[in-house]
Amino acid sequence: MYATGTPDLMSNLRSARLLAQVQTDFARASEEVTTGRKADVIEASGGDPIKLYALERELALNAERAISIDVAIGRIGATQTALERLQNATGTVGVRLAAAVSIGDVASAEQEAGAARGAFEEAVSALNTRFGDRMLFSGAATDGAALAPGDEILAQIAARVAPATDAAGAIAAVDDYFSDPAGFAATGYLGSLTDAAAAEVETGQRVDFALRADREEIVQALTALALGVIGVEGGYPGATNENRMIVMGEAAQRGLSAIDEVVSLRGEIGIAEARLETAKIRISSERTFLQESRNAVIAKDPFEAAVAFTSLETQLETILSVTARLSSLNLTNFL
Repeated sequence: MYATGTPDLMSNLRSARLLAQVQTDFARASEEVTTGRKADVIEASGGDPIKLYALERELALNAERAISIDVAIGRIGATQTALERLQNATGTVGVRLAAAVSIGDVASAEQEAGAARGAFEEAVSALNTRFGDRMLFSGAATDGAALAPGDEILAQIAARVAPATDAAGAIAAVDDYFSDPAGFAATGYLGSLTDAAAAEVETGQRVDFALRADREEIVQALTALALGVIGVEGGYPGATNENRMIVMGEAAQRGLSAIDEVVSLRGEIGIAEARLETAKIRISSERTFLQESRNAVIAKDPFEAAVAFTSLETQLETILSVTARLSSLNLTNFL
């Protein structure tokens, strides 16, 4: 009888190598079926992956820009909402107050202006709007409130108005608070004198929509509301009905003008908002192009992937069946 140990050993080694190769190929085919991408990107790129890596880098930058634009769109939307609240609050000392003053109806004027204090505090609340972790109207100081509490600002104004002996003096005192560097600029506005950074939508292209609560149009609205408060509450020696009506009339006229200014401001923000939406569409189109370019290099044809997977699955099943008596392997155990 001839010994057969060596041939059997060599046969087993060949079988083991074949099994290992088929297992490797099967794992790769399984990955390609699952991901829809070629497993070997170097081979897929023809041995020169530089272009592929460049596409991947551009896709990563595109994703960063998309996030930045989405955040900016959220911020500008919140800014529009805040300005709408400011506009509505300013309307408290608008048309109806002007009508009541024009006919000399003290009771109606007092009723219309009676909501001025609450409207002033609402305006301050709107200007202290936060989006995410940043304040919208504080300039570069995005981590702090833009304005002091409304009641504190009104108390500071009342202190300046207190010595007034007539309507002209009361109006001048309110104006003085908002124009004096030691007044509103020092104790009312708490933000930075530097604007917040503009939103970058593309390398070298920015959309600037950040507003500060000390902007002239906004200060005009706050001044009108403050005059409405002084007009209805008085708080100075010369606060006769006649003088109070004069102050309320001034509040109404300035309120009407301030509403127009805020509407114009919202229009400017709307233009910036449209630019951001356009940038979002452009970024989305760019992402589609980059993805298609990348897929042209690494995408695996689904039909080819399925055929390869099925063929290797059959080969693996056959090999495992042949060696089952020695290794007790089967496809279920392998998987």
